[in-house]
Amino acid sequence: MPGSKITIEQVERLELKSQSITAFMLGLKSRMATFHVQRDINNYKKEPMLAILPGAVLSEFWQIMKVLENTLRLVSVLILIASLLGLSAMLLASIRERNREIQLLRVIGASPIFIFFLIELEALIVSFLSMVLGAALLYLCLVCAKGVLVSDFGVHVQANIFSENALYLLFLILFSTIVAASIPSINAYKSASSV
Repeated sequence: MPGSKITIEQVERLELKSQSITAFMLGLKSRMATFHVQRDINNYKKEPMLAILPGAVLSEFWQIMKVLENTLRLVSVLILIASLLGLSAMLLASIRERNREIQLLRVIGASPIFIFFLIELEALIVSFLSMVLGAALLYLCLVCAKGVLVSDFGVHVQANIFSENALYLLFLILFSTIVAASIPSINAYKSASSV
């Protein structure tokens, strides 16, 4: 304890005795006897005791966490699909509004394939800026919540959000954006071809 001047020898001379035992660890030489000893301790009638196998409890805990993690992944995928459909709908609506701009680009000499790639580029820029903003907000939240998570829950979270899997996911999102934007891009291509 801070400020305590007591030495180890003085502690040994005090002959401290405990009033009760709340927990202790037990090691067995035979792994086969583990479940037998656990059952004997749990069924002991003279004293209410509970034997816990830390490995089994942690395994159950991680199974529960895996279900929660997979649920959050499913929600993330559904949000991604909804946002890609929203992006596609927004581009379709904007193409209908910008029909005169497409005609003007065609008069200037832009080919239909150029207009196709222009719409794809617009979708990629929107998606890329969204990813940058989302990553910045996630990093900021992790940095701000790091102290609270450690002090209140004992959870250490790294603020490094760019792992190899995260980069694969970002490229997958960009590819999905290209696929989702292909419908409005084809629509713009057809509209430009008819001019």
